[in-house]
Amino acid sequence: MIHPRKTGEASKNKTSGFTLLEVVISLTIFTLLVGVIVPVVDTYIRPKRNNQTRDEMKDLSAAIVRFYKDVDAIPEALADLETKPDWASGWAGPYLATNFEEFGSVQNDFGSDEWLQPYTYETTADSFSLTSPGENRIAEGGNGDDIVLSGYLGVVNRDVTRKEMREIAIAIENFNRISLPGSPLSNSHPVLLGQLQDAGFLPSDTATTTRLSKDQWGNSYFTAVVPTMEVFSLGRQ
Repeated sequence: MIHPRKTGEASKNKTSGFTLLEVVISLTIFTLLVGVIVPVVDTYIRPKRNNQTRDEMKDLSAAIVRFYKDVDAIPEALADLETKPDWASGWAGPYLATNFEEFGSVQNDFGSDEWLQPYTYETTADSFSLTSPGENRIAEGGNGDDIVLSGYLGVVNRDVTRKEMREIAIAIENFNRISLPGSPLSNSHPVLLGQLQDAGFLPSDTATTTRLSKDQWGNSYFTAVVPTMEVFSLGRQ
């Protein structure tokens, strides 16, 4: 006896699941797509992390300079930019924005790069350097893919010293205008400062006396001619 074919059941069996060939084709297409997409994404992410790390290091560098101008010393650690150290007279921070944007998230971690590796921070008397180990996360002494930013604060020293010398020179000019020739200024700088302060041409507080007694390298200002017209600095020795 010949039975009629159950077309519905045959159709169901035919369409259920995937054949081996379909699975192989799907995996091949997926592998090809991954091979194309991953390099494209990596090409985008890698420079982004590098650029964000460099930008963050520039922000840190600018904060270190601001700290130095206020405190007259280089921060001993990056944390000093956020929290006042006991020794830091004149500290006016915090010197950093509240958050530093890390790749993929926002963290309060200004001490690490975009690969979440800590910066290496080194200082001398008037310079500093920041180093990120870079993409491979291995410190290579400034070589390889390390990212290094160095800062020399001697330029800041010169600028601040010149500003202080101009401040003193203006006070001397104003004093001489009303006092010469009868009452010349002393050629001893400490005495000269006292005369200018007593005459009201410079603030008379102790902080001003300390600030205008020495240049940014710790050398005392001095005069070279009589009557005194200006002061001089020995500069960096």
